[in-house]
Amino acid sequence: MDQGGWFQNRPMNGQYSGGPIHSTQEYVDYFTRMADAEGPVTVNLIMTADVTNEHPIFNPKCMAVMDEVRKAIRGK
Repeated sequence: MDQGGWFQNRPMNGQYSGGPIHSTQEYVDYFTRMADAEGPVTVNLIMTADVTNEHPIFNPKCMAVMDEVRKAIRGK
C-alpha cells in the first residue's frame, strides 16, 4: 500500500497527500477479514502541521474511509 514512502519529509503547504490508495470497499473487506481472524492492523495516516478549523489534521477522504471501516466492523 506504500506509494513511494508514507513518511512525510517535507512541508505540505496546506495540501493533503494523495488520499486513499484503495477503494473504501477494499479497505472495509480487508479490515473485516482481519477482525474475523482477530488479527491486529496498524493504520498510518499522514498528519499535516498546518491545522485550522477549516483544515483538519488528516485528509477528510481518508477519515471518510476510516468511518466506513468503523461502521462495518462495529456497526456504529
